[in-house]
Amino acid sequence: MSLDYDKYLPGDPSKKLVREVRRYLTGYGIRPSSITKWRATWEWASRIRTSYVHPRWPGPKEIAAQFVFLLFLQMQEDWLRLPPRAQEKQPDSVRALVAAAAARATHLAAIRSAASEKPKELPAHGPDALAPALGEIA
Repeated sequence: MSLDYDKYLPGDPSKKLVREVRRYLTGYGIRPSSITKWRATWEWASRIRTSYVHPRWPGPKEIAAQFVFLLFLQMQEDWLRLPPRAQEKQPDSVRALVAAAAARATHLAAIRSAASEKPKELPAHGPDALAPALGEIA
């Protein structure tokens, strides 16, 4: 993708910010080649920017994370999975990382599920709540 496309990104980000995001992605071996995802990332970042009272761009790492998130969505559509041989030959260190990530995901799902449940009703308070109990005593 040519850098000429960076001139027309949504929100008109500074050249320095675009360069920092590209540098951060390059550190992980990622070169933005999908113009659609690149523009969508900057549109997303621009909306975040304008959501603040005093508009400011998210940091380069946050914008890069948004781009990687969009890449993962595409990979998920293409059935994100390892080839059988890669699955079989995983070293123990990689298996430990995968297991830890799965455990975190399960834990976060449980927390989200608990947070979305309706709160349990509290017993009634006050003199009306005591009336049935007092009637049994008398």
